[in-house]
Amino acid sequence: MLVLIGPQWLDLLATERAPPTSSVEEVARALDRKIPVIPVLLGDTQMPSGSDLPDRIRALVGRQALRLEPGERFSADVERMMKAPPFAAAAKGSLSRRIRKWFGG
Repeated sequence: MLVLIGPQWLDLLATERAPPTSSVEEVARALDRKIPVIPVLLGDTQMPSGSDLPDRIRALVGRQALRLEPGERFSADVERMMKAPPFAAAAKGSLSRRIRKWFGG
């Protein structure tokens, strides 16, 4: 699971009021099920501190984050992301094509 974290992500989490479909619940379920969860920091967004996150997703802080930068580096960042261990096996298949399509690559 990719968790896209942008500049207003914490503000959006604070305004969500519809569990179990909220982002917090989705991330918590993935963590509980031991599904690979990778934080993806957008632009110059910093990883939130544990005290900023709801208890159920605080484990997100200890994960290795990837970064996607806008502009010229974007394509290279997507390629690097696709080589990350959870995606390496799928990089030759439909997941890679979908991600490239979503991000205009």
